[in-house]
Amino acid sequence: MIDNQDIERLKSRIRIEDVISKMGFSLTRKGTRHYCLCPFHEDHNPSLIIDTKKNTFYCPVCHTGGDAIRFVMKVEGKSYVEALRYIAGIYGMELRETSSDLSAEQKRQQDFKEMIRTQREAIVSIAHEHLFEEGNEAHAYLRSRGFSDDTLRLFHVGHFPQLSACGRHQEALQKSYDAKQIQGRIVFPWYSASNALVGLAGRVVDVRTKGVQLKYVNSSEKSGFVKGLNLFGINLATRAMARERKVFVVEGYTDAMAMHQSGIENVVAQCGTAMTDAQASILARYADEVVLCLDNDSAGIRAMDMAALKLLPLGVRVEILLAPDGCDPADLLHSNGEDAVLRWSQTDTHSLLDICLDRFRQASVLNPYHRRAALSKLISYLSLIKDSILRNMYIEKCVDVCPWLKAEELGM
Repeated sequence: MIDNQDIERLKSRIRIEDVISKMGFSLTRKGTRHYCLCPFHEDHNPSLIIDTKKNTFYCPVCHTGGDAIRFVMKVEGKSYVEALRYIAGIYGMELRETSSDLSAEQKRQQDFKEMIRTQREAIVSIAHEHLFEEGNEAHAYLRSRGFSDDTLRLFHVGHFPQLSACGRHQEALQKSYDAKQIQGRIVFPWYSASNALVGLAGRVVDVRTKGVQLKYVNSSEKSGFVKGLNLFGINLATRAMARERKVFVVEGYTDAMAMHQSGIENVVAQCGTAMTDAQASILARYADEVVLCLDNDSAGIRAMDMAALKLLPLGVRVEILLAPDGCDPADLLHSNGEDAVLRWSQTDTHSLLDICLDRFRQASVLNPYHRRAALSKLISYLSLIKDSILRNMYIEKCVDVCPWLKAEELGM
């Protein structure tokens, strides 16, 4: 059981429009009410009414209603307690269990999670404060890369000192999974979509990267952090993703920060991982269109292919944003400024299928093996498109581009 005082404290903070928006629903405001598509029946015109005065929702079509907790229970299929914990994550609150209801193992796990959470919050706080101390080398480096103090504060970026400089926190952090490996590094905190601190990444300061084996280190899975279940920056992107039904996916931490600083709020970063099923599901929930902004090299192309195979079956439209002259967004911000990043994001997007078709066209003039491999890739993409009309349009386009290609080969 959750402590009753914590439940009441959470309920006093809940604003139903915040919860529903954080869950990926696009809201339209009219006076004291918001409207969105009802998730409880097939809805094409926003019929779900969110009453901000009463803190309730109601659909006059399917007659479903209730408060924010009930909304989460029905949409997510969660129990009452699970829904409370989900909403608590949105508000960054910890809900305590009443100790008498816990087994010894459950109590041990709860204490462990609480210890990790407290340690990470301390690290983020210390690192963030240290970054803005006069003469800090990490701050000077980040500013030289074009990042404003507002952006550094928004992402809670920090620079964690040596443990010996952590004052009263030193003893507690000696046992931390994160503190020892992250000391002396720039700190990038990872937050969940509900704004819960879930992990940390540490990067060596630029002047030390030469000869350093581990440029980045991350919180270990032993501490409960799994990179493939998370997306960096999603806590800051959910509202824009839900509003625009579109998301940009970039490679690294500073790429996400650069695009956000340039006015592109619907951006998340994979940070060195191939896209997982869990990440694809998160993106498909918030967006109808995913724009992959990955490096334009062999590794980036492989990552693009893997991401497409995850996203297309979910009914998501996949676009590709090609890196300008080999620059990633962080490099572009550094060399040309925020306006250049914004212009690039708006003008250089290509359909995944168009890029795949172009690849096929180029391979077709080579030997039959290249041609067959490219055709297999093209067919695999086409087969994953759920919209039959769109799929047939691309098949016709393939035949137009390569008249010798039979439509039957593409599954028409």
